[in-house]
Amino acid sequence: MDNTPKLKDQINKYLEILDKYDIKYLYHFTDISNLESIKKYGILSREFLDNHNIKYKPGSSKFSPSLDIKKGKLNYVKLSFNDGHPMIYHAKKYRNINPIFLKIKRDVILFADTLFSNMNSTDNNCISGDDFSTFSLIKFDIVIKPNGEIHPWKNEIEKKYYQAEVMVKERIDPQFIIFP
Repeated sequence: MDNTPKLKDQINKYLEILDKYDIKYLYHFTDISNLESIKKYGILSREFLDNHNIKYKPGSSKFSPSLDIKKGKLNYVKLSFNDGHPMIYHAKKYRNINPIFLKIKRDVILFADTLFSNMNSTDNNCISGDDFSTFSLIKFDIVIKPNGEIHPWKNEIEKKYYQAEVMVKERIDPQFIIFP
C-alpha cells in the first residue's frame, strides 16, 4: 500500500513563495515528555490522540480544544513559520511544560489536505482554507521575522499575522520531522 500523500495543485507557486522567503522548515512545539512517542508515531492531532487513548502532555491552553472543535480544526496538527510563537511563553508560564520546538520539513505544505490560516486559526478574523489563494494571504514578511526574538511584531495586528498557521490533517510522519 502506498502511503505517499496526495499533493496539491500548483506546487510550483507554493515553492516559489517558500523559496522567496527562504522557508525551509515549519515549527511545532510540544512538551519534551511527548518526544519518544513522536519519534515512534509522528506528531498526531489532538483528536487522533484522544480517540486512541494515547497519553500526552498538551502544549496548548485548556480552551484551545473547544475553539478547535468550533472551527473544525481538532483533527489537524498546527505548525508555525517561526519558533517565536506567543503561545510558547504562555505555555511555559502558566502550564508548567518543558517545551521543545521540532522542525518540520516544508514538504507538508504541499499535502492536498493541508490547511492554511493567515493568523491563529482560532481567531474570529482568520481566513483559512486549503488552496493557494489562502496560502498567499499569509503575511510572509511578518511571519519570517528573526526566530528567537521575544516580540518581533510592531503592534497587535502584526502579532495576529505573526501567528499564521499551517495545519496538517491528523498526522505528520516522523520522516518529515527534524529531531534534536
